[in-house]
Amino acid sequence: MATARPMIVSPIYSRILAKFPQNVTFCFAYGSAVKKQLSNKNKENMIDLIYCVDNPTNWHESNMKTNYSHYSGLKYFGHNFIAKFQENFGAKVYFNTLVPLEDVWIKYGVISTKDLITDLLEWSDIYVAGRLHKPVEIIKKPSCAELQTALTLNLQSAVHAALLLLPEAFSEYEFYHTVSNLSYAGDFRMIFGESKNKVENIVRPQLLGFRNLYSPFIKMLEDYVEFPMLRESEEYAEISSCCYQDLGPLARLHHLNQLPRWPQKALTRFWNKGPLRQDTEDVLRAIAYDPDCNIIVQKCIDDLVFKSSVGQSLKKRCIAILILSHETLMKGYVLKQIASPKEELPKSETAVIGPALPPHLLKKVETSEVECFGPQLPPHLLKKKPDIEKSSCIGPQLPAHLRQKLQEESS
Repeated sequence: MATARPMIVSPIYSRILAKFPQNVTFCFAYGSAVKKQLSNKNKENMIDLIYCVDNPTNWHESNMKTNYSHYSGLKYFGHNFIAKFQENFGAKVYFNTLVPLEDVWIKYGVISTKDLITDLLEWSDIYVAGRLHKPVEIIKKPSCAELQTALTLNLQSAVHAALLLLPEAFSEYEFYHTVSNLSYAGDFRMIFGESKNKVENIVRPQLLGFRNLYSPFIKMLEDYVEFPMLRESEEYAEISSCCYQDLGPLARLHHLNQLPRWPQKALTRFWNKGPLRQDTEDVLRAIAYDPDCNIIVQKCIDDLVFKSSVGQSLKKRCIAILILSHETLMKGYVLKQIASPKEELPKSETAVIGPALPPHLLKKVETSEVECFGPQLPPHLLKKKPDIEKSSCIGPQLPAHLRQKLQEESS
């Protein structure tokens, strides 16, 4: 980025970029699948990419139309939710991971142009800015001068921070190792998951890339550091090559004044823990004269990285929880619809085998005191009971008027 060499993009990256919305202001690839690393035996590593866009809402909307399968369950909440979730939580990056594309696996993050510029200039998260402290594969150059300037100042800030952490004498390898370690030293993932030799594995195979990246900025600091550049044919000559820097208070103060805004704020908060409160200018001057200047700077940068790494990891956890909650609610709703009828009838006290009348009809039926097996007369006919004679008769009987006539004739 710091040189004027023509940019040659690998065909695979051009094909990958063509499968996404083209309103991208900056794009780069990084990681072990892009840049050579030591102890990297897996040839099928995932390609990591970062897309910088002006409007995340519009970009996610367009991307979901063509690459809907890339998104996790969070896609059910819509592109507006994804964009807001990206810009308001963690390191302000939204990642889609384990995406099969061009016979490879990719993971790509999306960040807004304004958030990337802020991180590059101020180190508010040192997340994407930290990845750009190392050599990366530029797929699309910055489309605006402001972003290009921020990328340059990010590298310049890394030089000043590294010199504040290094001793008076150091090797070129130690310098690049310190630069790379700025965004790793405080990362809590380095404690649990990442390899302890991760930084060394990144730096040693890429010494020429680091040299090309940082030599223009080192040459600008000839008054503060003596940095003999290595011959390109001697790849590991940095082990015996010594660099020297001025550790005087004025040199330290110069480096402290060139640090980004958030590290300076962290230094001010650290120094003002006591009853005496000082502004940033006085604090930086006091730290420049402190013999533990390098320890103080290291702690403050580590704290920023730790907070950023925890925030981004919690963001991933939140995504998993939101997806799980959504799936659980949907599963519960479906099971409820299957298990429960739309209208439940109240249970009667007496058990009924077979079809039963609806409740509103059951209430209108009066149960007679006498149990009857078989068909019954309607209730209004049951109430009109015929006169029963004293003498019982078995079999059919004559009507009443004929019986009366027979009785008169017999008498």
